[in-house]
Order: sequence, then C-alpha cells, then structure tokens
Amino acid sequence: MLLKVKKTGWNKTVDFAVIELCQYLKKMDSELETELTDSDDSLVVGCCENFDSLLIPVEDQKTDDSIYIDVKNGKGIITGSNPRSVLIAVYRYLKELGCRFIRPGKDNEVIPSCKVMEKSVFVKEKASYRHREVCIEGAVSYEHVSEMIDWIPKISMNGYYMQFKKPYGFFRKWYQHEDNPYMEDENITVEELDTITKKLEEQIAERDLLYYAVGHSWNSEPLGIEASYWEQEPEPPERIRKYLAMIDGKRGWYGGVPMNTNLCYSNDEVQELMTNDALNYCKEHPAVKYLVFWLADNFGNACQCEECQKGTFTDFYIQLVNKLDEKLTAAGLDTKIVFSLKPNTPVKERVKNKDRVTMMFCPIFRDRSETYPGEITEDYLVELPEFDGNGGKDLMRYFKPTERYVSLLKKWKDLYDGDSVIYDYFLIWDHYYDPGYTMFANTIATDIKNLKGMGLNGINSCQVQRLFFPTALPMISMAETLWNRDIDFEDIKNHYLTDAFGEDGPKLGEIMGRISQKKITDFITTADCCNWAMIMGEEITRMIQSSKESIKELDAIIEKNLRNLSHPDAVKQSWEYFSYYPEYARRYVDTWYSAYAEGDFEKTKENYAKLRDYIDKTESVLHRVLDGFVLRDRLSCLYSERIGHPVVPKTKKD
Repeated sequence: MLLKVKKTGWNKTVDFAVIELCQYLKKMDSELETELTDSDDSLVVGCCENFDSLLIPVEDQKTDDSIYIDVKNGKGIITGSNPRSVLIAVYRYLKELGCRFIRPGKDNEVIPSCKVMEKSVFVKEKASYRHREVCIEGAVSYEHVSEMIDWIPKISMNGYYMQFKKPYGFFRKWYQHEDNPYMEDENITVEELDTITKKLEEQIAERDLLYYAVGHSWNSEPLGIEASYWEQEPEPPERIRKYLAMIDGKRGWYGGVPMNTNLCYSNDEVQELMTNDALNYCKEHPAVKYLVFWLADNFGNACQCEECQKGTFTDFYIQLVNKLDEKLTAAGLDTKIVFSLKPNTPVKERVKNKDRVTMMFCPIFRDRSETYPGEITEDYLVELPEFDGNGGKDLMRYFKPTERYVSLLKKWKDLYDGDSVIYDYFLIWDHYYDPGYTMFANTIATDIKNLKGMGLNGINSCQVQRLFFPTALPMISMAETLWNRDIDFEDIKNHYLTDAFGEDGPKLGEIMGRISQKKITDFITTADCCNWAMIMGEEITRMIQSSKESIKELDAIIEKNLRNLSHPDAVKQSWEYFSYYPEYARRYVDTWYSAYAEGDFEKTKENYAKLRDYIDKTESVLHRVLDGFVLRDRLSCLYSERIGHPVVPKTKKD
C-alpha cells in the first residue's frame, strides 16, 4: 500500500512532523510505503492560509495551538495554527490510531499494528490554555532532558524553559553524583556542558516549542559573574561592589550567594548594564521566544540606599521591564519578556507594552492543603499585611492560596490585564509527599481547571524531569487538563493506567489511591510539617496501617504481570520499574509511622536512612523515572533533620 504525503507551509518543524508521521505509520503497518508528492489528492500535512478556516480560531496563531485532522483511507488534512501545532496534530493522529506515549523515550511507546489506509480520524480542537511548558529542575543528564523535549509535543504540551544562561548546575548534580555514595563522579567538563546545551536548544527549535530562557542570573551575569546555580562565592570584586544592594549599610553578596543578591536598581548604570545584557542575549539567541527576566530570590535583600528608598522595589523592576521592551523594539526583535509577580504591587510604574510582556505568578510558598478557586470572588480578597518575617516557613504562613496569594494576584491583575501564566511547583517537590501519586494527580487536575477563573492562561511547570515512579499519572494529569480543562480526572487516570499497565491498570490505580493519604500529604505541605504532634492520633495511625495493608496487595499483581509475556515492551517496562515500588513504599510508610504515629524522631531518622539507602542503591536502575537527588533532599528535610538540609557525607561505599 502506498501513502502519498504532501507537505504544505515549508518549515523545518513541518518537515520533522512529516518524517515522524511516516516513520510511525510504517512501524504500525509493515506493508505501508510512503511517498512525498505535490498532489492534493493525498494526505496533506502542514499549515497555510487556506486551512485557517478549518481551525477553531485562536487569539494568537504563533503561540496558541489549534489542530484539525480529517483523514479517510489515507487521504485528507492534518493541520494546525502554527508549525508546532502541526506536530502536535500528527502525534494526536497517531494516538487516535492507537499509539501510546507512556513516558519519555522511544522504548516507552506502544505502537500497535493496524491497516493505516483503512482508518478514519476526525479531530477539531484547540488547547484550553496557551502556556503548557516544562521548566528544567532537579538533577539531569543530556538524555533525561532530550527525552523530555521529545515527549512534550507527544502529550500536547508546547514549550520548554531552560533556566540560566548556562544551565550547568542541573547537569552537574547528575553527572557528579555527589549525594549518592553508590555512584561515581563522571567528571563532565564545561565544554561537554556547552555541547549538551546547544544540542538541546536545537531539539527545542526543531519542534518549534515555545522556548523560555534564563530567568535567574540577570542580577549576576551583567556584572561578569557567571551564575548557573545557587552557589556561594567569596567576597565580590571591588569593581562591582557599588552595583550591589546595600543591606544594613554594606554592599556585598546576600548570604554569600550571588544568585540571591539584588542590585541597586535605582542606579541608572545598573539598569543600563542589565537591559543591555538582556538585549545582547536576545540578539545572540533568536530562537528564544520568551526571555524570563527575574531578579534575585529570597526576601530582606532589597537595596536600602537613599536613592532606592525614593521608590519601591517593584517600581524599579517595572522600569527595567519597560526599558528592555524599548530596546528590543528599537532592535526589531519580537522576543517576549516575562516578569514575575512580586509580593508588593507597583505604586507608580505600569507595564507599557502588553503585547511584549507576560506576567508570571510564582506561588512557591503556597499551602497545597487547599486548591485554587475556580473564580476570584470577594470572599478571597483580603488585605495583605506587611510581611515582616524572614522567608521559608514564615512565608508559608503568610501566603494562603485561597486568601493572600489569590488576593495578591487579583491586585496585580487589576494593574495588568495582559498575558499571564502561573509558574507552579506541582512536580518539583510536592508529588513526593504522596507515595501513591494518585491523590496528588487529582489535585493537579483541579488546580489547572481553576486557572482560567483566576485569569491565568496556563502553566510553566517548574519540575524535575524524572517523575514517573511509581507512575507518570501526575504529569499526564497536568498535560491532559491543560489541553482540555473539561476532561474528567477519573477518565484520565483509568485511560492512562490501562495504557501504561494493561488491563490491571485500573486495579493498580485503586490500590495506589488507598496508599495515598490526603490528610498526611496536606499536613506535609504546610508550614507546620515538622511539628508532628499536631497530626498524631488514632485516626492517623489507622490511615498509615491502611496504607501498609494496601502495599501488601501489590506483590501478587506485580508477579502476575511480570510473567505476562503478551504485554507490549513498554508495558513490560512499566511493570519492571513498578516492581521496585513495594519495597520503596514499605520503607516510606514505615517512616510515616515512626513520625506521625509514634512521634519518635530517632526511630524516624533510622527508618529514613533505610529508605534513603534503597533510593541510592536503585538509582542506577530507576534514574529515568525517579530523581533521587531531589527526593532525598526533600525527605531529608522532613525526617532526618526536621529543620534545614542535612549534611550528607560524600564518602563512597563498596
């Protein structure tokens, strides 16, 4: 059988989409041959003005994704509102034919056999949200990120955010393996890291993904200080000291960390240095569609000099955004600027060019025991008192998602009604606090459904890249709901688990749902997470015992499915990964028990040490699905030191 394919709207991403389409179809139908043609009597793939009327209209064709698929007997149209949308449409067509993209990586795909020329597919949809992006976090290898970039359009997401000018820190965390005594340092060089970054940027461009870049380090790089992570440095060079924020009468690194050090933003020279550096970066990196323009993290680090006291921190920030916009406009560049919403709204300044700017809401300290509201009503609008704490748990108490965070967002939306996105942390830390993953996946779906009512047009997800152990359900839940906010979570859960685990998937989901304990997970995400006495009692003890009993049920279902030779290879791999889960879950819940049922800190440290050792030992097998670096970091805070980060010996074990 011969399938004739015509490309329209010549573009490297359309070219890539056609190559992908033909390769997958040939895998599905061994008798199929494909041929490129100029004939309209074929399968036409691409985008052009003639197809615009077929699509559901969108606000901005370059950034918003709308797809149209109408294929019968190997002829028809696959199109989208832009080249990236065409690629998303191709993968959607393949999914309608039965392909399943379970996790990142070609070996994690289910490719069924079918007679392609006999199939009919019709889809006409647009994404519920513009922004459906993944941000690099955690410890990563080149392969981890490359596979994520490849997977993003396959699950209908549309962008990638590479933090820092040079994202070395994330890669070094993996290749150096400093926190795992069972793995050796791979001695990666700066030259190798540069090559990795370049190759990943090429893969982002090939897929026409919305490419976000930098964010952190605009308070360091313009001064000639390379910043690729939150690392401590000695005293700053005298040549730059005058540019640093004055705190308590002194100018220096805040806490010894350049990344956390604000500058003297009232200083015209500082404004010129920062905006010129950002302008030059955009000129040198035309593939960057969104330049994230952040200042320093942390609190209590705003400049206190006489000139900075004449305005507000936020006003100076908006001045910088407007000045950068003017320079980009003068240079003829269309790069978008992304600024982050600050705890205080500007008094005098306003964003001048809404077509250029996207506002980013970053609720890092939110208490996830509550979900976002579907509508910002008067009940959610409260007066925000002056914050007088030092950050950390003080801020977790200061901000509540249904009260102060939402009120802060509303105040900003009253001043700025342009494009807005949430930069949330669903999948960097909090998913680890739900060992069953199921309950938290539902929470993600609920929050994303409610973004529309908050005036937010999607999410840039600050997340680890390896979050598929025990399952990929939390990220699948996020991706599916971003594309269609009306989809039902139970449908997402049952369809995904069936795809990933076969006919026993829904049963597995039911067991995992019983391992999850919402009351415990909610408590862990609050500022009081280390005050175990607040949650202890008979109810919590019963919950933990229930989780233990549910874990026992997994052994039989795992053994059955590991013996099932009829599973597709990707499903077999799901069960092979999952076979490590019961022991992980037992040690995890034992740690719960000694903490929340017994309140025994010493025993909890012992139980956590056993859990950590299991994570360390299995990392070489599970590294594609589990970020051991971040998992160890977060659980250590809860169960090893209770406050702060533990010091981990770097000695290697035999």
